[in-house]
Amino acid sequence: MKKSIIAMIAGGVVLVVGAGGGAAYMLLHKAPAATHAAVAPKPLYFADMSGLVVSVPSDVNSGDQVYIQISVQFSTYDQNAATAFDSVSPIIKSQIIQFLMAKTAKDIMAPANQPAMSGAFLKIVNDAMSKAGPYSGTSPFSAAYITNLVEQN
Repeated sequence: MKKSIIAMIAGGVVLVVGAGGGAAYMLLHKAPAATHAAVAPKPLYFADMSGLVVSVPSDVNSGDQVYIQISVQFSTYDQNAATAFDSVSPIIKSQIIQFLMAKTAKDIMAPANQPAMSGAFLKIVNDAMSKAGPYSGTSPFSAAYITNLVEQN
């Protein structure tokens, strides 16, 4: 019986020391503080080129002309670029119209061609901004979105 009492006391001491050690470890080793504060998203600005209408052939082998109405939005994180867009918008509008008039309605309206057209519009706006604005060598706009595209016979 003495052995079992001694064993129980020894087990209790081990349990108390173990629990105390764990508590001491938790007190001495605090959880690391967050090293990165939450980053607020940058505001996104848009410049609008809407309501452009061009007359293009309906297809390569067709003499029929159709009207295409298109609107494009350009996005940027630079508020100055969105403001400066207005001063060069006649250049951008002219170049988008020239781009579209070199196509057929079938090409313009094909969903598979939309990403390439958006890329071409983005290049047009960034080239115009770098030539006419304070953005030489940089691309102030990051994306072009076709927001309206209508074909009328």
